[in-house]
Amino acid sequence: MKKSASNQLSLDTASILGQPPNMVSRSRLIWQCRRGSLELDTLLTRYLEQRYDFAPTTEQAAFSQLLSLEDHQIFQYLSGQSKPETTEITNLVTHISSLIPSSGYTY
Repeated sequence: MKKSASNQLSLDTASILGQPPNMVSRSRLIWQCRRGSLELDTLLTRYLEQRYDFAPTTEQAAFSQLLSLEDHQIFQYLSGQSKPETTEITNLVTHISSLIPSSGYTY
């Protein structure tokens, strides 16, 4: 079976860093959670730290999809200003929104 160039790059990067490939992916997710606003940074990072590892693979894939969107789109989803197009992202947004404390954001 032939490996794709991107897959090989991930494995090579992992071996260079002395980490398993999933840890490089985790590092990439942490970096992608860094957004243009503190609110998004906080919510996305909180989800990654508290739920991502225990989430089903479909939810993890939806999280990667969500991170590929522009900040304003993610904010509109999380604030309820617009509805995601897929059920998976809708469910993910519900999980992320549940991490908002009832007293509002805490930084």
